[in-house]
Amino acid sequence: MNAIETTYKGYKFRSRLEAKWANVFDQLGWQWEYEPIDLNGYIPDFILLWPHGQTLCEVKPAMTRNELDLAKPKIETSGWEHEAMIVGGGVRDPFGVITQRESGSWWWSDAIPDTCKQCRRPTVFHENGNWDCRLCGEYLDNSGGGNLEVESVWARAHNETKWKPAR
Repeated sequence: MNAIETTYKGYKFRSRLEAKWANVFDQLGWQWEYEPIDLNGYIPDFILLWPHGQTLCEVKPAMTRNELDLAKPKIETSGWEHEAMIVGGGVRDPFGVITQRESGSWWWSDAIPDTCKQCRRPTVFHENGNWDCRLCGEYLDNSGGGNLEVESVWARAHNETKWKPAR
């Protein structure tokens, strides 16, 4: 399937899927940059700008975990030294996969969307690793404040980025 260029918030995204994810990030209150850097010939789709660090975010038209996993080697060999997340063709729980870098190794697991118990804002957790809120830094002891309604967030993003005929 060919990607459809889509304009959202003044950015021309290479695909409607990327525009939808930008909209999701906006709804969740997450700051992002689109295609901000070149990593040894690899340009990541987004960098999520958290107060306590950055997360590279790659968007793939994937519907299964195995399809998402195909993007891991590109990230692992890119020279990126921080957290990374791969998201797919729809918003669900989990969002996709997320990794931490520890001692030069990549630790991938499910990216769990949730609400921080401390700051009450939407965040994402590393299922088998870092349960610190990406926004306030609070350690949440393996549980957030309640699951996000990710389906409604995705439906709204779909409606706000769908094709509109020229007038």
